[in-house]
Amino acid sequence: MFCFSVLIYLWFRILSSKPIKMQRLQALIILQCVLCIIPASCQLVKIPVCERIDSFHIDSFKEGKLIAHSIVSIKNENWFSFTGDSLEMEVFKNHALIGKGIGTKEIEFERNSSVELPMNVELYADSLKEDLTKILHQDSMDVQVIISGRFSRLGILKTAEITTRIPVKPLVNSILSQSLSSDGMKIEKLRVVKSNVNTTTMGFDIEYNNQLPFDMTLKKLDFSFFADNKFVSEIGRWNKEVDVKVEQKNATKISGEVVLDNIKAGQSGLLKLMTSGSTWVDYYMKGIAYVDVDSYSIEVPAIIHFEMDILSNSIRIIP
Repeated sequence: MFCFSVLIYLWFRILSSKPIKMQRLQALIILQCVLCIIPASCQLVKIPVCERIDSFHIDSFKEGKLIAHSIVSIKNENWFSFTGDSLEMEVFKNHALIGKGIGTKEIEFERNSSVELPMNVELYADSLKEDLTKILHQDSMDVQVIISGRFSRLGILKTAEITTRIPVKPLVNSILSQSLSSDGMKIEKLRVVKSNVNTTTMGFDIEYNNQLPFDMTLKKLDFSFFADNKFVSEIGRWNKEVDVKVEQKNATKISGEVVLDNIKAGQSGLLKLMTSGSTWVDYYMKGIAYVDVDSYSIEVPAIIHFEMDILSNSIRIIP
């Protein structure tokens, strides 16, 4: 863009010059030199180089995507400074697209220096599931990163590609944990076994459905029960050592019973009973399943919301 602007400007000056032969001859000589020099100088302009990924952190899991943020180091080897915007990133593993990122702000690239480029990244969990068995015990994995952006003064949209490594453990933990908690766990047959003024004994079945491409072992379940959504006052506790192998694409069911403290539950649910007039009291089952996958241990969190009618002891699960 800059090179063409110079050429157009010079050509305009030639056409508008006075009809003096020497002046036109000088202009033509200058233009010929420019035609040779400018393309060469444009070739000497160095595009910013993506050196490495300095950090990579997973923040959350949402709608099948791992939400992360990353710092990318980019070097400007030119003798002048410029800014970069519309900066985007694509992440590939074995030539398959596994994620995309976008720069969080416009960046000033100082001359002859490296800058840190913050980017928000989304990784597609489903695209990595088949590779989990290969990367499970690795510290990091190779990925191909393509970064594109528009750079001022250069007037160009440029793409650069590097091969780098990103840490595996937070990636694997998030995929395994979310796969088992969101897709693989559900509670069934919540029921009141017996009840009196002080306590209620509740029975339940927990089903774990292994959607992963390999077997897993369910080692231990540990759940606390609450009657408020802030999980302040525990009204019951249940844990169980299970050590059950769940083959891929199969499910297992674990049954249990817990004794709930009706006095504590009543204190927490009293406000709702007084304000709404409803006889349904909120309960929350919050805990962790401890799972081994090929000797790789992970903790799978879960929260289940349900209600109980204090008059009929009926129970309903809240999605």
